[in-house]
Amino acid sequence: MKPGLEVPILLLGYNRPDLMTGLINVLRGLRPLCVYVSLDGPRAHKAGDHERCQATRDVIANQIDWPCQLH
Repeated sequence: MKPGLEVPILLLGYNRPDLMTGLINVLRGLRPLCVYVSLDGPRAHKAGDHERCQATRDVIANQIDWPCQLH
């Protein structure tokens, strides 16, 4: 097993679970040891925004599958 990237990573996201999936797939190859996450919340007036924001959070929770500190 190769060692992980020692530089902390900050993931910024909103309501694009497909793009977050692609980003996590790239990060999986680097295996950062520390990942910080900041996600904007859904807009009340935008239909479907809540579901897409939740799907983005789910991607992060379910697809970061290497040992790291997740904040």
